[in-house]
Amino acid sequence: MKLLCTIVLALALPFGVVRADTPKKEAPPADAPSKADVDKFLAFFDKLVDTIVDKADCPKMATDITKLVDANQDLLKKAADAKAKGQKLPDDAKAHIDESSKKMISAIMEKCSQDKGVQAAIQKMQVK
Repeated sequence: MKLLCTIVLALALPFGVVRADTPKKEAPPADAPSKADVDKFLAFFDKLVDTIVDKADCPKMATDITKLVDANQDLLKKAADAKAKGQKLPDDAKAHIDESSKKMISAIMEKCSQDKGVQAAIQKMQVK
């Protein structure tokens, strides 16, 4: 369960939720990340989900997660900074993350939730 909480906190909550009453045609509010930043984060997140869902070999999963996280430290730092500033993801990005998280969490719980290497790789996503 601790791993599940870590995954959700580290990935699914780098930004908050955008207000439902935000007009669609106006410029993004000051509390919204740029579209380019959102797109980069979603691309990273999709790669992470694919890495976890497609791997049955836990040591390989741990290695691949670590490589992906190490290669994207700047992006993870930027997401942590955006969260600290109170920036929020658009609803469509949040929905995408929520849906993908279900697949990812299910796969990791079935396969490698008790693997120490996978746990350590997931922990690396928490930017300090």
